[in-house]
Amino acid sequence: MYSEATPVEYAIKIKNIADRADAYGIPGVTADGMDFFDVYNKVLQAVERARNGAGPTLLEAKTYRYFGHYEGDAMKYRAREEEQTYRARDPITTFKRKVLAEGLLATADCEGIEKKAIAAVEAAVKAAEEAPLPKPEECLTDVYVTYP
Repeated sequence: MYSEATPVEYAIKIKNIADRADAYGIPGVTADGMDFFDVYNKVLQAVERARNGAGPTLLEAKTYRYFGHYEGDAMKYRAREEEQTYRARDPITTFKRKVLAEGLLATADCEGIEKKAIAAVEAAVKAAEEAPLPKPEECLTDVYVTYP
């Protein structure tokens, strides 16, 4: 949708980034990143293909970023209605609605999953906040690769 504040269609002239896979001789697959089940099924196929020795797949998941690209981004480059349209398709909300409607999970199951996810995020934030800052001489470690 956007490359920072620039609509993607201004930057590239192909509809799907996955179409670039042709140039590398691998399949390219586009998934609806707002649909858990579409992403899951396409990832499953790509993983199966790789495990069967058929090589990699370029998988593009088209999704929507609700928040600005940086802290304080006023997001003047997009309409509020656009965000509301995508929020109505929020993958967490639609996943929950679908699994409850189809009887795949109970409300208590969904609540348990949500609690575990929140706890995992909170633990990761805490670990990051408590981690020591890198030494200046380590800041570029693993940033570049050296070829023989």
